[in-house]
Amino acid sequence: MELYPFLQRQTKVTAGIVGIMLIIFVYMKTDIHQLLTTKKVHYDSLVNAVAARASQDGYIIVAMVDEAYSDMAINLYEASLRPHHIDNYLFVGIGKSTCDILHRQSLPCFYYRDDPNAGQPSLFRSADFNRKVNTRADIILEVLSANFTVISTDVDVYFFGNPMKEIKVNYFCLSNAMYSIGQNIKLL
Repeated sequence: MELYPFLQRQTKVTAGIVGIMLIIFVYMKTDIHQLLTTKKVHYDSLVNAVAARASQDGYIIVAMVDEAYSDMAINLYEASLRPHHIDNYLFVGIGKSTCDILHRQSLPCFYYRDDPNAGQPSLFRSADFNRKVNTRADIILEVLSANFTVISTDVDVYFFGNPMKEIKVNYFCLSNAMYSIGQNIKLL
């Protein structure tokens, strides 16, 4: 008779452990499922991708990335963009597999164009480095020509906070100051 309460407690403990293991398994299965299914959205143009990601007032952080630096792009997101609740950003991929890598991490990326050396780091002032710099300039000019405000960043940086409030205030003050100076010059 004394063994019966012990067996009953042991059965409850075993059932509890099995229940916890089942919950952990379901959580892990869900988490793995989320990693395998990415939210890949295809945009037909860079401007449409920017329009979908920009803030309501047209600000967008753009980071050009090639396959050689895709790990740094993921680090930029994990260390700076996500912790500071920055949502108006877009990675612009150079090279065919760059956006595939970022999409597997559920990061927004627009495939811009291919580059023969996208999988290799470029040496400063080399021909492929200059080509990539010119591609970056093309990206910025295309987004600016669509009337967005572009904040271009490298992927090897760290944001100590969300820079948007500071950028918007300083930009607004600078714009008004330039407008005032222009008005004063016209009066002379």
